[in-house]
Amino acid sequence: MPCAREAARILVPARVEGAGVGVFLVEPSRVTITAQPSAISEPLSRIALDGVRVGADALLGGPSGTDGAAWDTLRRTAVAGAVAVSSGVIEGALDLTKEYVKTREQFERALAQFQAVTMQIGDVYIAKRALDVAVWAGVWRLAEDAPDTDEVLAIAAFNACEPVMQALYTCQHLHGGIGLDVTYPLHRYFAWGKHYGHLLGGPEDTLDALGAIVQAQEV
Repeated sequence: MPCAREAARILVPARVEGAGVGVFLVEPSRVTITAQPSAISEPLSRIALDGVRVGADALLGGPSGTDGAAWDTLRRTAVAGAVAVSSGVIEGALDLTKEYVKTREQFERALAQFQAVTMQIGDVYIAKRALDVAVWAGVWRLAEDAPDTDEVLAIAAFNACEPVMQALYTCQHLHGGIGLDVTYPLHRYFAWGKHYGHLLGGPEDTLDALGAIVQAQEV
């Protein structure tokens, strides 16, 4: 969990006996927080809830908070935020890579003059634009509380986990060895993209989720 020690309250989803999933507001002092190694600059922690008890007033939304609405809002908002960050990550990596291939020379020619390089840059751009469209569609449907919100967000999540990650690998490849240098900005873009790809569940999980949504619509 990011920034757990700095948070005023921790949002904890939990299934309520005889009802749905509720979201509880838990004080950080009530849980055990252990620092978690991170490849990004964001402080991460592992949360342990052993023996934690809270009152009914900790339930987000009050007595009606067990209907799952708060959990749906939390989950959808988290997915929307994660794919939006991934969109910014691939945009930054693409801009950095474009400038690099314009100036890096091989055989007395800029890398950007080689057809294979321009085709690979084009693939990265397509992955970026596809995610952009999915992100904006997802946040629009979320704002409208549309019935297809989960479907559109699942599409955005898959694009962040698979095409965008492949595009980041391409950016690394086009940079050569310098792309692996931890002091070079591309390393940070790659680390953030990988982190949010894992947070979203990876390509297989997002495809499974999308498949389940489509199947439920057909029943």
